[in-house]
Amino acid sequence: EYLREKMETIWRWQAQGLRLREYIRAVFNAAIEAPYVPNIPKYQIDPKEYAELQEIVEELSRDHPHKLFLMLVVQAQEFVVELKIRIMDPLHENSFAKIAEVFLT
Repeated sequence: EYLREKMETIWRWQAQGLRLREYIRAVFNAAIEAPYVPNIPKYQIDPKEYAELQEIVEELSRDHPHKLFLMLVVQAQEFVVELKIRIMDPLHENSFAKIAEVFLT
């Protein structure tokens, strides 16, 4: 019984972390793509889903703050790598105008 409860807790935490990660990824992608896509609508989320995400963050902050912090750090590191790749691509094309555009946007 104890092992089953422990596993359910772990699975629940992973599911919550995944939902939060997907939301952060969607917002990040929308922010990155906005300068390149004319008239792109702002990222919007259903208020009910947003409230659920707030509850997840509150619960993770209360019950697993270290795990939440590590998850956010890893995701931030992934974003930095993606941005570096976006910056490096124009270097391979010798396009200094594109490099300037990347830095300005």
